[in-house]
Amino acid sequence: MEILEVNKDLSKYSNILKGDISEDELFPGVAEIRTEDKEWGIPELTLSEGLSLLGNERRQYTLHYLENRKDQPYCDLSRLADHVVAWEEDIEVGSHFSEDRQSIYAGLRQFHLPKMDEKNIIDFDRRRGTIREDIYFEPLKELLPDYSSIAE
Repeated sequence: MEILEVNKDLSKYSNILKGDISEDELFPGVAEIRTEDKEWGIPELTLSEGLSLLGNERRQYTLHYLENRKDQPYCDLSRLADHVVAWEEDIEVGSHFSEDRQSIYAGLRQFHLPKMDEKNIIDFDRRRGTIREDIYFEPLKELLPDYSSIAE
């Protein structure tokens, strides 16, 4: 399976860094979210932080998985781990998983999900093992590569 990377068309992002356009022009609606966030004391997510978070394939898979479960308010960490293993090993979900499943589950639970939760991309309930979208999910998902070739 080819390694999926963050969208390579970074020219629009370099325009932000040069000051040619603002992040708000690139991501319409984010300004309103940021205004509300400041009133509630929620730290904003910068473009560089968003790109850095998407630099990890497991975080990309997590956002893709949540995006495709819009009809359900929460997803289960165990089920997410099953899908990540299947995507990484290019096998069917529910097939015999490698011994890496526990490692992937632990990595998601202890590192990747808390990191995205801290930046308000997802809301991760560690006790229940549930994940749902948070306020910066929508703007960040626009930066995801095309995962249409990945079977659900």
